[in-house]
Amino acid sequence: MKTMSKIVAEDESEGILQVKEGVVWKSDGLEIVIYHPDGGLFFLDEIASLAWDMLVNGATRTEILSNILREYDVEERIALRDLDELLLNLRTYELVDDSSHHSKGEE
Repeated sequence: MKTMSKIVAEDESEGILQVKEGVVWKSDGLEIVIYHPDGGLFFLDEIASLAWDMLVNGATRTEILSNILREYDVEERIALRDLDELLLNLRTYELVDDSSHHSKGEE
């Protein structure tokens, strides 16, 4: 399982996203399973897994969207809607956090 609490992505409308402390994940190559100690298991399908991998490697929302559009036959408006829903769900289930909500002294 991988763990990471460093900065993971910049969402132009929301600031910098970070993986929450205690969150770990494992990939089988196509799908990712994420474990949150307070929230249980979360399963990401192939496209959501691509987005997660890009997030943890510091990609912006725009970069993730561009990659999805390059790799998959999907309309931009649908890909954007689904990506925004994924980012919202990651925040809602406290898998990632918007670092702009942290004070400057927090890591």
